[in-house]
Amino acid sequence: MIKYLYIIFIVLSANIFGQESNNHKLKSYIENNSSLAGSFIGVSVLDLTNKKTVLNYNADKNFIPASVLKLFYTLAAIDTKGKDFKFKTEVSYTGNILFDGTLEGDLIISASGDPTLGSSRFYKKGVESIFKRITKSLTENKITCIEGDIIIESAKNSYPIHGSWTTEDIGNYYAGGTWGINFNENQYKIKFKLGKTIGDKTKIISVFPEIPYLKIKNQVTTAKKGTGDNSYIYGLPFSFYREVKGTLPIDNDTYTIKGSMPNPPLVFLRLLANYLDNTDFYFNSFKYTEFNHKSKKHLFDIESPTLGEIAKTCNNWSINLYSESIAKLLCLKTNHPNDYLYEKEIQYFLKKYNIDFTSTQIVDGCGLSSENHVSPKTINLFIEIMVDKLGLSIVLDVLPKAGVEGYAKKINIQNLWIKSGSIQGVLNYSGIFKNINGKYYAFSIMSNNNNMNKDIKKNILKLIKSITSNSYL
Repeated sequence: MIKYLYIIFIVLSANIFGQESNNHKLKSYIENNSSLAGSFIGVSVLDLTNKKTVLNYNADKNFIPASVLKLFYTLAAIDTKGKDFKFKTEVSYTGNILFDGTLEGDLIISASGDPTLGSSRFYKKGVESIFKRITKSLTENKITCIEGDIIIESAKNSYPIHGSWTTEDIGNYYAGGTWGINFNENQYKIKFKLGKTIGDKTKIISVFPEIPYLKIKNQVTTAKKGTGDNSYIYGLPFSFYREVKGTLPIDNDTYTIKGSMPNPPLVFLRLLANYLDNTDFYFNSFKYTEFNHKSKKHLFDIESPTLGEIAKTCNNWSINLYSESIAKLLCLKTNHPNDYLYEKEIQYFLKKYNIDFTSTQIVDGCGLSSENHVSPKTINLFIEIMVDKLGLSIVLDVLPKAGVEGYAKKINIQNLWIKSGSIQGVLNYSGIFKNINGKYYAFSIMSNNNNMNKDIKKNILKLIKSITSNSYL
């Protein structure tokens, strides 16, 4: 008996001293790396087999998570709703269809918060595909004239974004917020004609889709070749006034940037009305309402791709709209897809996973806010829970595979499934890797207060490669 206890003691001691040695190596790498000087770094690596943390450097400290926060919502959505769940936007009508094709009533579009509606990622002709389906349904039901209104039935027009998002973000395509009706991923494109020399004014030559009421003040100038897109669009979600400032490179004669669409439900209605008008469908007017029509008659549903597809696309390309829409689906206690999330609803939802979130602060659905605070350890614990609940294969499928998928395609590390997250001064990576012995680990490497020089990314990816190749394990 004493012999066996001695052996156990030796094994445990070896594990403890091995872990301490690895943590010391990790600390030395971080603290002696000049490119990381001044940055706040946190590292946590968790063995998914025995549930033990094997690397730990500031793992309990809170960091701004940026887009790695999307892992919470995308995985929790599949756990809660199932990977085959679909958003359904219902098209219906009130009143009666007369023999001459007149609809004595209204055409109703009931918002579902579907983030993929009319997206070119899933619809070959974008939003035009949606308009064609609506007109086809009207034709099949012998409706040629709508005596009433075209109505989007949704919730009240509450603010679609979190108040901490910066003004430099919210006019641009990635920060359009989430609405009852989202379409074309709530974005539009501005095409510029560039000047001939550096400092010349640019000229806006097209906006697509054409947005009624939109006014743009252009203050963008031409910059030297290779400087990239340094332009920003400024404007609030309900305002149809935009200012564009900054520079665009003289790489070509033209340059296209993307902005966040003002009031997507209203724009959707206006464009649908134009489309119907051009196809000789008569209607009275259009409006956006909170009213829930009880007596409507069903025409058809516009179904989204599966939640599994949406979650995977969300993480592959870090689409804020998709993650925000998923967060609303999970956290809102009401059926109002146009309400914004409240922190208490997010916290209430996360409590079901039995993780201590008392020191965690999550305020939005995508990670764009700098008021979010999460530790590397908490992220790893959540990944561990999801692996236990959903199975490893499903979790790996939701994560981008390095060298293969999405933004992770440029990361040349084998057997790595990784989600990145970055905003100003922040660069994080979380996910799962398989080491040379075939064991799976959850990892989170977070860096805040960066000066964002190119060597930070290079050295963090070097650290990840070292960890995955067993240099630390």
